[in-house]
Amino acid sequence: MEQKIIVCDTEKCTGCRICEYICAAVNEGKINPRLSRIRTIRIDPIFNLSMSCRKCDNPKCLDACARNAIKQDEKTKLITVDKDKCDGCGYCIEQCQFGVLSMGIDKKVALVCDTCKENNDGKPACVDYCPVEALSFVPISKIEDKKAKKFHKTLQEGIDKKE
Repeated sequence: MEQKIIVCDTEKCTGCRICEYICAAVNEGKINPRLSRIRTIRIDPIFNLSMSCRKCDNPKCLDACARNAIKQDEKTKLITVDKDKCDGCGYCIEQCQFGVLSMGIDKKVALVCDTCKENNDGKPACVDYCPVEALSFVPISKIEDKKAKKFHKTLQEGIDKKE
């Protein structure tokens, strides 16, 4: 199975944050954007972008976890957190180069996008509910939007330079 990520078309995204509310509702049963696994970045009125786990090749969050609570699927690159092992230390959040991991406010467990794997047969709810169809769930190799491709490449190059 090829690696897929959620891609945001910045020309369509309005910064409404509905993706955050939907994510929290689906995954936590609460309509609270602080419980979301997708983040909306707004630099109003110029730029809006929603972003979730980029499924890095060598994720820093995985290396940061001393309790081995974070795992990555070898084929899909999907990151998962074992809620029984996670002690809420937050080291994984500090190490995430994209700032997409967060801490649960009730359970103090790291939250990361699982593409609604457990809730929606692997199809992300945020993609389904985006009112302007700015989000898509695509294999990285099939990203057709030149801006999305360039954005993903620029982010990865920036990370590689830091290392």
